[in-house]
Amino acid sequence: MLKLRQSEFSPGILAFGLSLALTLTQPLLAKSDSRIACPPYESIEQEIVQLAEEFPDWVDHIRYGSSNEGRELHLLRLAKKGLASAPGAVRQAVYIDGVIHGNEYLHIEDRLPRYFLENRETLPQLKTFLDQGGVVYMVPIFNPDGYAAHQRGNANGKDLNRDFPLLIKNHQGLHEIETQDFVAYLEEDLRRDNRKLALSMNYHCCDGSLLEPWSVNGFELPPTDLAAHQVIGELVRKILGTEYRVGKTSDILATTHAGTAKDYFYEHHHALAFTFEGLRASEDRNFSKHVQLWERIFAVLNHPQP
Repeated sequence: MLKLRQSEFSPGILAFGLSLALTLTQPLLAKSDSRIACPPYESIEQEIVQLAEEFPDWVDHIRYGSSNEGRELHLLRLAKKGLASAPGAVRQAVYIDGVIHGNEYLHIEDRLPRYFLENRETLPQLKTFLDQGGVVYMVPIFNPDGYAAHQRGNANGKDLNRDFPLLIKNHQGLHEIETQDFVAYLEEDLRRDNRKLALSMNYHCCDGSLLEPWSVNGFELPPTDLAAHQVIGELVRKILGTEYRVGKTSDILATTHAGTAKDYFYEHHHALAFTFEGLRASEDRNFSKHVQLWERIFAVLNHPQP
């Protein structure tokens, strides 16, 4: 079994944890639907800047826009720099984000970047993915205004996870600056480097499930796409536990919504696309299992089935 190594408790991680512990109060916890302690957004910004300074050969810090209230929107782009690629070669990309709903912080998505960077040489599947030219895009806090206000929507009260385009429902999306700036950056970066988005994972709370496309009624995944999604679902249940449910949103949550990030990534990029719904008040204690899960996910991407 993969276990967390000593480097998880590096000075950077310890400082981040100390900042979190010193700045939180019980009233703050009560305002978050996840019931998981939330550090100030500024602390997470500082961690992102620090990672780029510590690992300049492996990570680019991208400020891809600003929120409605003027907070910078941050993305980490993890890749092995200096790799030559054959003309016309298409390389894989993975996208991970959290807190598109401002009150659903899990304290998983913000710890993964440092752990990946500090342990890349001892995580064999991640190492292979990067050595083959793969890139991992990571947005720890997608909705900083909602996060700062401990609310689901952004500063305009809009649900950003309903603001992505969805052609099959004639849903335009991209009305909010946070989604506009993100999509503009990602589309251009993928196009410029001739990359294919292979998988996306949006971290949410608090159902304890892995949701596949679709979030709208009346549509089913083709059998081959469904089987590929189910491979990841089986990994979640094996590693995190059989209490986690797996299926499409309309079946698991009995709700339907147009404009989710998951459906956008599947429809527009034909990526394996998921919403991970963590457990309220406890998902942060499963960090080591999430590291194991990502190693297995990278193994799947490194060895695609014909």
